[in-house]
Amino acid sequence: MVHFLKIRHFQIILVKFGQFGHHFGMARPAKIKVQNTAKGWLVNIPATYSETGERARRFFKTRELATEFASTLRENVKDHGMKSVTLSAQLTMDALNAMSILEKFAGVTLVQAAQFFAKHHDEAAKCPTLAEAITEAMNRRGNLSSAYLRDMRTLEKNLPAEIKAMNIYEITGKDIAAALDHATGGTTMWKNAFRVLRAVLGDQVKSGTIKTNPCANVHQPRAKRDGEVIIYTPEQVRAIFKACKIYKDGISRDCTDCVAAFAVLIFAGVRPAELTRLTWDNLTGDYIRLGGAITKTGKTRNVHISPTLRAWLNTVPADQREGKIIPNDWRRKSARVRKNAGIDGHDMADAARHTFGSFTVALEGIDYVRATMGHGHTATFETHYHNALTIPQAREYMAIMPPTATAQENIA
Repeated sequence: MVHFLKIRHFQIILVKFGQFGHHFGMARPAKIKVQNTAKGWLVNIPATYSETGERARRFFKTRELATEFASTLRENVKDHGMKSVTLSAQLTMDALNAMSILEKFAGVTLVQAAQFFAKHHDEAAKCPTLAEAITEAMNRRGNLSSAYLRDMRTLEKNLPAEIKAMNIYEITGKDIAAALDHATGGTTMWKNAFRVLRAVLGDQVKSGTIKTNPCANVHQPRAKRDGEVIIYTPEQVRAIFKACKIYKDGISRDCTDCVAAFAVLIFAGVRPAELTRLTWDNLTGDYIRLGGAITKTGKTRNVHISPTLRAWLNTVPADQREGKIIPNDWRRKSARVRKNAGIDGHDMADAARHTFGSFTVALEGIDYVRATMGHGHTATFETHYHNALTIPQAREYMAIMPPTATAQENIA
């Protein structure tokens, strides 16, 4: 009985929320009869009171329930008009359940909850799936390095299908962390994939599609550090140049044309991605000029060509100093050189740049290195370069000159 009275109460509330009219020009309300039958207490609902517009029959276990239902129906029609009959029992129960959920949110009405859902639905409707957002990001960055676009394509390929199909409006930091754990192996790959995904979703924030980047709520794994920056030893540098030779078997056998590219990485501190865009025309006089189309930041900078770098560049015949600094099939050739030099793995990816920064800061100071390497603040030097080398060690690096061996002696 108490439960039914609650239903009656919420039926009246819902009618008020709907702002139904009070008067429909009714002559006399139709009679609603309650009868005792073999199936239970019957309520005959006239067609004018029925949800379907036709006569209906409802059975109840007790006379009290049947009478209460008939009375509620009459009062609803009397107070709120014939449209009140469209409030079905299921709708009434839904309202009760909804209000029960909202009880812990003091002051929130059912209408406010519905308005919140409608706003949420509209905002989500304008958002793409994650796969679509990645495609948009790749199209927007068509003029960037092939390596960056390759990272985006790799991310799109390796992410689980479930998160790629998700609307970005629904994606949480927890979803991102779980997806990257599944798609990558190792801290370095995880961080690289996270960097790309953060840029993809950052584009959507800038365009107003979503308000915040869910990547902001992701805790990145921290690589174990021993407090020392990873740089090449003089022996490793010599091994790299020695490995730039002709091999007897395998693909990309002639790696002699890798010398200039490795020299620029080690003795000029150019970023690997910048190296792929660098041409011999950028080497003018005593400087390597890296224009905005080449640099990571889009800002032009000049790198002084030291005597050591000049000596290695001069090993390239004059008639071959045209086009890009890197040779054809650079990725495969450089990987082969590193492997044969005993340098293999992601932990050494930035060692050439760190090496240059370390010996240059020891010899020239922080301000010089900041301008040369394109850093915007000095914190980077404390992390990667400062105190990594002593002055004597830095001079040892700068004394690594090309051998005087003939080309025939380079053949393995």
